Amino acid sequence: MRLSDGLWVVSRIVNRFTSDVGSIDQSVIYQWAGLSDQLMTTIVGIAIASLATPFIIVAWIPVLFIFWNIQQKYRVTARELKRLTSIARSPIFAHFNETVTSLTVSISA
Repeated sequence: MRLSDGLWVVSRIVNRFTSDVGSIDQSVIYQWAGLSDQLMTTIVGIAIASLATPFIIVAWIPVLFIFWNIQQKYRVTARELKRLTSIARSPIFAHFNETVTSLTVSISA
């Protein structure tokens, strides 16, 4: 009886990771396609603008610096928000797990 309970918990954990990995595998393809598309568009746009107006290269330096700072602040904020969301959802999942477990025990009894 105890062995089957332990295997049930392990299978639930493995199943959860499997769905997460599957989700990541599906989204990575589209992320890479979007990244390469945007990167090539940006490089070609900067090259054409630089050839047409060489002075624009000087203007790109502060713009890139501003974008870099915004990106760094966004990453920190997004990471913290995801952590807080996970912490907030954890009691809900624990309560649901207890409810399902007690329901299974009461049905088998």
